[in-house]
Amino acid sequence: MVRYLTFLIIIFLSTYSQAVTVAILDSGIDFEHELVKSHQFLNIDETLSGIDDDLNGYIDDYSGWNFISMDSIGHKKEKFPSFEEDFYRYYEVRKKRSLQSSTSEEDSWYNERKKDEEFQAKRKLFRRYIHGTHVSGLAIGQGLKQVLKRTTLPKDFSAPNLLNITYLGDAEKGPAVEPEFSPLYSGSHLQKSQHVAKFLKDYLQWQKLKLELAVSYASQFAHVLNASFGISHDSAGKMVKKWWDQQFNEELNPKELEDLQNSFRSGLISITKEVVDSYPQLVFVFSAGNGKDDTTSQSHYPSGVTCDHCLTVGASLGTQERAYFSNFGSTSVSLFAPGVAMMSSVPDGRYLPVNGTSQAAPQVAFTAANILKQAWDLGLFINTAMVKEILMTSVDKVETLKNDCQSGGILNPMRAIYLTKLLRQYSSNEASTLAYKKVPNQIFLPKLTTLEDSSPSRQESDPLPK
Repeated sequence: MVRYLTFLIIIFLSTYSQAVTVAILDSGIDFEHELVKSHQFLNIDETLSGIDDDLNGYIDDYSGWNFISMDSIGHKKEKFPSFEEDFYRYYEVRKKRSLQSSTSEEDSWYNERKKDEEFQAKRKLFRRYIHGTHVSGLAIGQGLKQVLKRTTLPKDFSAPNLLNITYLGDAEKGPAVEPEFSPLYSGSHLQKSQHVAKFLKDYLQWQKLKLELAVSYASQFAHVLNASFGISHDSAGKMVKKWWDQQFNEELNPKELEDLQNSFRSGLISITKEVVDSYPQLVFVFSAGNGKDDTTSQSHYPSGVTCDHCLTVGASLGTQERAYFSNFGSTSVSLFAPGVAMMSSVPDGRYLPVNGTSQAAPQVAFTAANILKQAWDLGLFINTAMVKEILMTSVDKVETLKNDCQSGGILNPMRAIYLTKLLRQYSSNEASTLAYKKVPNQIFLPKLTTLEDSSPSRQESDPLPK
């Protein structure tokens, strides 16, 4: 474990009131939604003038940047078709199925839609349509509200600003346009094989450039970066297989193909490592992926990267156990957070329950932001590695998770903030011991309720020890 700087350095008073900002690298945030609109990051040095006022290379980036369309409009509804009510119902029924409370009629309807190729193809667009906005609601504390069964955040917590970085989508121009493979139509097998290998190298460089641009931009304004996306071990292999087949039309050498696939997988992690190591001032939070994979052996991009200021988050069923779909890994996953039937904002002013490690990660990003804010308010200096350490040493320990992640447990925001407070007087180890004594484990299982069903009697309570 990294040896931390002492927290005796006092931050200037002007820093205390500084708002923490979380960058959301995703499909775009609909800031028209009532839940997130008041938390939109605003670049005070930029105006809608058609001029790059702050000289950062991005014109009119008053509230983030869209790397798919290369402009400042983060969420473009006109790029998506209209979605029938069945797409919303699909997630509502899936929630019931996840909680084993669906009816036979609902099960039958769900299974029909699951087998409907046209419906599922359009659902991929729907998922992209809702994803960034859903993640953003959880990044400002909706997960903690659900865990505590209340409609307001405890007084020691505040919702961070949200910096929109539209990163996911099909770019038509600019650096985010995905390279296309063109096969070599003449030459020897060796030359064709080298042609594929060169394309893979170029593709990795493109992926690195795209990530570098987004992270570099985020670093100008944000303190925490949430990346709820990824390429699984199998998907990376299929990508290489597709390009191989375009070149050879048949699998001429399985060993050669396998070597290329493994090289591509390791390359994805390497480029991520190069980027995140260049930005130690950012806390990186990655979703672990939904493939049920042990990612110690089956790598997942970008969450497979390891560093002192990176966290990889798996999904749990409430605060009880690993979610059935979540990736895991004794050294590749940092901790878990609730990721089953998490209710949050989606475009058009609606709310929807969604499963995924994508939903778990922003809850860790929210807690990381509040650890930083708490430290600033107390006049404590903590670096990004210390934020990770606080998150890892304050989890609810769960016996069944001891081999599924590094921390052996599930995010406990209340304990993490209390531990941060204790650092005024105690060493990290002493603070962690006291925090476990004072703050109980969370008890939460998602139920068939909405955010508005939270008990009013709990709204004013504050379970943090004094």
